[in-house]
Amino acid sequence: MRRSDGTPAANVALVLVRSDNSSFVTTQTDPEGYFVFDSQEPGEYVLGLNSPASPDWFDGGGFGNGVRIPPASMFYPAVADRSSAMVIRLATDERLELFDFIVPSR
Repeated sequence: MRRSDGTPAANVALVLVRSDNSSFVTTQTDPEGYFVFDSQEPGEYVLGLNSPASPDWFDGGGFGNGVRIPPASMFYPAVADRSSAMVIRLATDERLELFDFIVPSR
């Protein structure tokens, strides 16, 4: 993850949400802007982030009916509305290494 000025987007809170809202997991980018979500079930997901200007989230994950998903201020690929977010499809044992996610500079 990079800022629009090309610098790494360090310590950005991220949330990976199953498309049907049945589960989510959070993580944070490292000092170089990289992030990992390990051991996700096959399915469809959207990736959101919490901008530094937004209120802090609760960390962790959750699943099931009525799960409280952290609100994201932006979704991949840099869109404000979740309905415009790109759906990420994961197959069994698939590892994705893409996500050229550019976020606004501070």
